[in-house]
Amino acid sequence: MNDRIISKYLKTATKSCPSAFRKRLKVDLYNSLCSYAEENPDLTEAELIAAFGEPSAYSDEYVAAFSDDEKLKMIKKNRLVRWLIATLLGIIALTGIVIAAATIYDAFNTEYYYFEDEIKDEGTFPKGEEIVLDNEIWLE
Repeated sequence: MNDRIISKYLKTATKSCPSAFRKRLKVDLYNSLCSYAEENPDLTEAELIAAFGEPSAYSDEYVAAFSDDEKLKMIKKNRLVRWLIATLLGIIALTGIVIAAATIYDAFNTEYYYFEDEIKDEGTFPKGEEIVLDNEIWLE
């Protein structure tokens, strides 16, 4: 029962938190909520809100507790990670497009060769003469 209450509170609090702070808030708040739940085994949602406050207010206070330098550092780190992921996905997409284009190009530009052999009848050979075909001797 406590797990459901903790999960609901945690989800609501992290939703209203800026993305750069979510992971850290989730870890810190989860530890605090679990400690509180161990001390109060018959925990209700109302008791949890009374102890920690509304989830959105808690996340606002959590972010406000950081100094401006820490906030800027976390936001820059978050932007860098997003930029790296976007660049990696772009490279993967570009590679896929190039491979697909090369495959399509090869499929439509394949040269096909057709061979036609003509059999010429130049008459028959007299019986008893040797005929040489492909370095093999045949007697007719």
